[in-house]
Amino acid sequence: MPKSADYTLTWSSSSQAYVLYEGQGEEARALVLDSPAWSLRVSQLASFAFHGHNGSYTARQEHRQRGGQYWYAYARVAGKLTKRYLGRGTELTLTRLEQVAQALWLESPAAVAAVPQEEARASSRARPASPPPAGGKPEHQSGAGGRTAGGPALLAGLPPEALPASTLQGPRLPPHLLPRPHLLQHLQQGLERTLILLSAPAGYGKSSLLAQWLASAALPFAWLALEPADNEPAHFCSSLLAALQSTDPRLAGGGRAQAAFQPQHPPQVERLVTALLNELLTRGSDAGEHVVLVLDDYHLITHEAIHAALRLLLEHRPPQLHLVLSTRADPPLPLARLRGRDALLELRAAELQFTPAESRTYLVERRGLPLAAQECAQLHARTEGWITGLQLAARALQGRADASGYLASFSGRHHAIADYLLDEVLSRQSAAIQDFLVQTSLLEQLSGPLCDAVRGQHDSQAQLGLLEQANLFVVPLDDERCWYSYHQPFAHVLQ
Repeated sequence: MPKSADYTLTWSSSSQAYVLYEGQGEEARALVLDSPAWSLRVSQLASFAFHGHNGSYTARQEHRQRGGQYWYAYARVAGKLTKRYLGRGTELTLTRLEQVAQALWLESPAAVAAVPQEEARASSRARPASPPPAGGKPEHQSGAGGRTAGGPALLAGLPPEALPASTLQGPRLPPHLLPRPHLLQHLQQGLERTLILLSAPAGYGKSSLLAQWLASAALPFAWLALEPADNEPAHFCSSLLAALQSTDPRLAGGGRAQAAFQPQHPPQVERLVTALLNELLTRGSDAGEHVVLVLDDYHLITHEAIHAALRLLLEHRPPQLHLVLSTRADPPLPLARLRGRDALLELRAAELQFTPAESRTYLVERRGLPLAAQECAQLHARTEGWITGLQLAARALQGRADASGYLASFSGRHHAIADYLLDEVLSRQSAAIQDFLVQTSLLEQLSGPLCDAVRGQHDSQAQLGLLEQANLFVVPLDDERCWYSYHQPFAHVLQ
């Protein structure tokens, strides 16, 4: 069997083509496919999530003792895990994938058979009871029909069991974690606000802080680690439902969230959010009903329909639902209005970065480095409290006898820091932004007119505003946003 990996095959309405995502999170690679390219690629896969025109399911290749390898589709229809025969690998065309999606979501109830309960509990390694018939017809199993006659199907989405555990459970607490009680207290107080926003560049510990908070407070939470594929509304709907179902299985039952979608039409995010709001409001705000919804890596979302749905959720948020966004760039949400209402808790780079005392505690007590107070202060100044920078420096210092000499030469030009910033930050920017950053990187302080003079352009003030909004390691030096500076390690990398 091919080496296991996480793959998602999605129809992209923006590019009008199928896109295969390989991997998870921000490291996922996207490959635009046509039919010949897909035929070559499918032989390398063992399973993948499919999101097409007519619905979604998880496709798995299974070995039969008599007959070799066959592909099957699994989806949760009307709350029950159902199964459909796809064919051999050579038969797994894009057209065939769409045909089975249509069969799962549009045909009569008799065309779909429910997977037995014991198989549903082990769906990640489901094994059919018998090989497919010679005629290639769908394999039917005993059990009740997957849909009730005339009733709406559950949103055509990825079953919760098919999502990686880390997507719904949040990140593990890292080793050498430094407790930050003042920030945990801020987050706890933020439950009284409409939105909790953690907006900072890469490497400031946003996800780890949220995981630490939720673990220490023992709060019920729904965690969704967003991926590039979630920028498609249908995929986002499926992932959001799966996350909420992990805390409230009733949302997977016969409620309004299911009925929000007609399977013959593409899912609409605002309809899903409206249905969820109605269900949550109907259930009231009992203490046992409260849940924290965390959308991690929200900067991966650019689709306006998803932003509009989040704006709707913020405007009509039920009291028992607490929304938390973690992002590298400010989202296009009504942040100014929420600030005016004192309904927004913001934690940004200035709050998330380590203080000098925290840097010393982390380096000496957590990492066990024999550094003097002055050396800790020097390293803190060189990294400006940037958590990942301190982590990389601590790793490089481990076991070194010449710590003082190393610290004297340490800067953002160190290969580990340079590699991180190039991979995680600079390579993800457009060519125009990269040009602006490099052209202005020699300036100790930046202003619009000064950058215009260096670049020979007339748009620098607007560009600086965009850099600040995108959290691209640019630090405002005044409240009027006239002067900025680059974060020191980032400036060194640009230079």
